[in-house]
Formats: sequence, structure tokens, C-alpha cells
Amino acid sequence: MNDLIAQFSDNDFVIQTQRQISKDFAKFGYHFVDEFEKIAWTKTAIELAIQEILIVIIKHGESKLLPLIYTIDIAEHRFLKLSQDSDFIIRLSEEILKREALKVYIRRNY
Repeated sequence: MNDLIAQFSDNDFVIQTQRQISKDFAKFGYHFVDEFEKIAWTKTAIELAIQEILIVIIKHGESKLLPLIYTIDIAEHRFLKLSQDSDFIIRLSEEILKREALKVYIRRNY
């Protein structure tokens, strides 16, 4: 996990991760601002952008959120645990970022 966190000092890794996030959200009609796929953002800024879209998705109900969670590949038990957290949106955005970054990390290294 420390290797994954260390990757956030690499702008190319960050941009690839942002593109992965954008791609998965776009499958369900949710889009980030144009520069999201072109300029490396801070970890906090990425999480805030994810949170903004999650709020919109959740307003439409669980039936809109669950397919995204499955596409991103967050384990059901992990999602259920996160859903009990009072900071659900914050924790879910962190988990989404971590999972999407892991996909990029695995593609780059294996």
C-alpha cells in the first residue's frame, strides 16, 4: 500500500488514475471537468471531485450507485462497512480513489 501512495508523487500516474476514474464514471453518464483528464490534481482535490459526483448519484438512489461500485470493483463487504460510517461519502471517495489507483498501479507494474 505504501508503494501505491508513493505513486501520487508521479504526475503521470496521477493523470492515468484520474482518467481511469473518469472512464468508470462516464459509463454511467457522470463526467468530471475537462481538465480532470489532463492536469494532475492533488489527492484531496480528486477526492473532493469524486464526492461532488457521489452526492449527485446518491440523490438518485442506491440503484444508481451500486452499478458504479461494482464497475470500480469495491468488494461488497467493504462497501457495506463504508455505508455504516457517518462520513460515508468521504470514505467512499477515498476507497474509489484507492481502487482506481490500484488498477493503474497493477497495469503499470505487472
